[in-house]
Amino acid sequence: MVVRHIVFFRFKNSFDKEALSQVVYATRTLLKLVPGVLDVTFNESFTHDRRGQWTHCLIVTLSDKEALQIYAAHAIHLQVLKDWLRPATHSVLAMDIEDDIHQSWLGWAQTHGMSWLSGAFAATAACYLIYRR
Repeated sequence: MVVRHIVFFRFKNSFDKEALSQVVYATRTLLKLVPGVLDVTFNESFTHDRRGQWTHCLIVTLSDKEALQIYAAHAIHLQVLKDWLRPATHSVLAMDIEDDIHQSWLGWAQTHGMSWLSGAFAATAACYLIYRR
């Protein structure tokens, strides 16, 4: 079953938009290199009335619980924490959940030779291929 590692961030006020953009880009780019990571989404909330103290959200989609353990200890993840996230954040809230719906689409894509697809793109492609027949 696919696992989603969800982290909410409150960044320090001392970081300007440019610096935060670099943190977000570096995090997104580097975490995708960790084995078992299927997708990385990381951005600022566009709603301000419902987000509370949290300004940004990171969602890392991993292939399974074992991949989450590998991710947590992986050198790239630890380097991103050390160099990019910890210096910039004021507070963090993290949780991990399982998602069987994503797994069904991912399994379909892999069965049909499209393992490079992930997430919503796989679902869209699957619907297109089914409908096209």
